Amino acid sequence: MSILVACIGNIFQGDDAFGCEVARVLARRAVPAHVRVVDFGIRSLDLTYALLDAPDLTILVDAVQPSGT
Repeated sequence: MSILVACIGNIFQGDDAFGCEVARVLARRAVPAHVRVVDFGIRSLDLTYALLDAPDLTILVDAVQPSGT
């Protein structure tokens, strides 16, 4: 089983960098060989190509600002 943990965010947009921070923290930890953690940032085309590799499971890590704030 292959797992892609796709971390998304823009480091120049404050709390929008949540995914990037998660990738940074996970990079310091041991993850199983079948798990690939990638900080895609705002590179959606790179994410598209990674999805073409057809991982068995994809976990998207991102944050959104609630409307009205």
